[in-house]
Amino acid sequence: MAFWARLLGATVLALFFISAGLALYCWHLSTLIEKRFSGRRWSIPSTVFSDTTILYPGQKINHALFLEKLNHLGYQKVTRKPGRKGEMRASTSAVELFLHDLRIPSQERKGFPVRIRFFKDEIISIAHLDNDQPIPILELEPEQLMLFFGSEREQRKLVSIDQVPQHVIHAVLAAEDTRFYRHRGLDPKGILRALYTNLRHAAIRQGGSTITQQLAKSYFLTPERTLSRKIKEVLMSLTMEVMYQKNEILEIYLNEIYLGQRDSVAINGLGEASAFFFDKAVRELSLTEAATIAGLIRAPNVYSPYLDKKRCRGRRNMVLRTMYKNGWISQESLRSALSSPVKPVGFKAYGKKAPYFVDYLSKQLTALYSPEALTSLGLAIYTTLDTQVQMAAEREKALREHTTSS
Repeated sequence: MAFWARLLGATVLALFFISAGLALYCWHLSTLIEKRFSGRRWSIPSTVFSDTTILYPGQKINHALFLEKLNHLGYQKVTRKPGRKGEMRASTSAVELFLHDLRIPSQERKGFPVRIRFFKDEIISIAHLDNDQPIPILELEPEQLMLFFGSEREQRKLVSIDQVPQHVIHAVLAAEDTRFYRHRGLDPKGILRALYTNLRHAAIRQGGSTITQQLAKSYFLTPERTLSRKIKEVLMSLTMEVMYQKNEILEIYLNEIYLGQRDSVAINGLGEASAFFFDKAVRELSLTEAATIAGLIRAPNVYSPYLDKKRCRGRRNMVLRTMYKNGWISQESLRSALSSPVKPVGFKAYGKKAPYFVDYLSKQLTALYSPEALTSLGLAIYTTLDTQVQMAAEREKALREHTTSS
């Protein structure tokens, strides 16, 4: 009897020390998590912009360069009357635009539709597209010239969870973690379901990691597959679930996830992906577009619509069916979405604009700001550069050099 009493006492004591050790380790993890989130959560590159473009009747303008300017500003050509921000319809005598919002230090203006008429290389009138009311002066938004990247060369547009429509959230949950709001960082049902599916197909078809676990891995851990790393991932996930509300975790995840490449720059976060693939704000994403982006999370460079539209559509349709299975969309919405094609806006590669000006500006800015500030604070830096004049000068120089070499 005394033996069993001693054994019980030793077991209780061992459990106490193990529990105390785990508690201390989780407390240590909580300080790492808090420091990482506060330092990384809103770390974004600073952006350099050109000057705004002023337009008015009677102004001489190079029609071809003006259309190229609109393309650089992100306006997409349509064959119908522009009905949403960022659309344009162009002909030899007129350009119809639905303007982007203008946000610069001196003013803010909501986008609205306009018609700009030309005769040869002169603007003859500018008017509201809806009522033909004349506009004496029109100011177009500045053009992005460059970004100050950190060593990881990533780009992101931060979004608040309040700006994300419910169908977009449901698409992400359908793709990655349908039980996100019902577990506390680990999902035993999800693990067993993934194990069963993978065994049945004799291949890795599903993962059992929750969104919280994915966040722990991407923020803190290396990709190595070891038992110690997995234990740390589990403890971090449980700690994060204690520290933060579900919507906070999901918001961080949506701003963190890797969703592909734009040249050498990583596309991180839902906001940047929405602009990159569909030239839209997150709040404007349709059901099919939301499912397309959500389908990329597992393997962005496999399911990218810019690389393989057929594979992308298959993955998107899998997300849509999961949304229907969970009661998040109707059968009619599913049927309509499944028949829709995958239509990304078109890949736009980064190019260094106004290289001499930008190099000079970079030297000036690095003398005024620390590298950490430029690569993490998301500063907006406005310049006086006129990109149309710059384009004309660069083309004249290239033509001169070509003529000389000939």
